[in-house]
Amino acid sequence: MTNNCWTPVSEPNGSCHYTHTRLITPLGELLIDWKSWKSDSNYSVYFNDRWITSCYSLEDAKDFAERYIINKIKEAAAFFGYEIDVTGSELVC
Repeated sequence: MTNNCWTPVSEPNGSCHYTHTRLITPLGELLIDWKSWKSDSNYSVYFNDRWITSCYSLEDAKDFAERYIINKIKEAAAFFGYEIDVTGSELVC
């Protein structure tokens, strides 16, 4: 499911102390960071600066993050009494 809307991988800087990539969505920002100098680093996934999980590969972290945001969209729709089906949908940049 991973799409190309993620920012290019960035080295540590003033906004993030670790190697990272971001995906900006209408609901907020997804951030994945990791310690690139470690051979066994986990990939931490954050949504709006809140840690949600860690994965063992960047692709797994991106897939999880994208499924997470799709679930949040479904939850928001259900809150307002709508049901949406995103089966087979792709995120569009």
